[in-house]
Amino acid sequence: MEFTPIRPTALKYGPIIGIASAAYGIVLIATNQFGNTGLGLLAYVISIGGLVLTFMEYKKLNQGFMPFNTGFKLGFVTSFIASVVSVVISQVYTSLIAPGTTEKVLEFTRIKLEENPAMTEEAIDMTMGITEKMMVPYIAIPVGLVTGAIGAAIIALIMAAIMKKDPAQGA
Repeated sequence: MEFTPIRPTALKYGPIIGIASAAYGIVLIATNQFGNTGLGLLAYVISIGGLVLTFMEYKKLNQGFMPFNTGFKLGFVTSFIASVVSVVISQVYTSLIAPGTTEKVLEFTRIKLEENPAMTEEAIDMTMGITEKMMVPYIAIPVGLVTGAIGAAIIALIMAAIMKKDPAQGA
């Protein structure tokens, strides 16, 4: 069986997932909820939900079939595109639209570290120094892309394994 290329589906859903993820992150930042673990976990729902829609559309285009390797490639490419879009939008927001965001995040991080009785002042200062360096756009963007690629691979493997359906399995 000849399968349709993954590119059109990935190019359709990757930007949608990336924009939705970035918008959700911006809402969390704008409402001072960026440290809320429960709300932060909803970001995964956006990514996974977007991939489910991506896989469903691809399978629909291919008579209900999608081999594991195709699903992995589709999931990885879609998730990586989403990551690129999300990282760029987030950096534009934090650098140009709301430049005080970095300081807010650093302040929140320091407060959380100080709440941990096991953290010494030296450890807090060292952690804050590293965190501050990681938030500079020329470092944050590549780090965001690398972590996005790793996350994309993990999510794509899991989702492809769950949603695969080879033609040999039957209709």
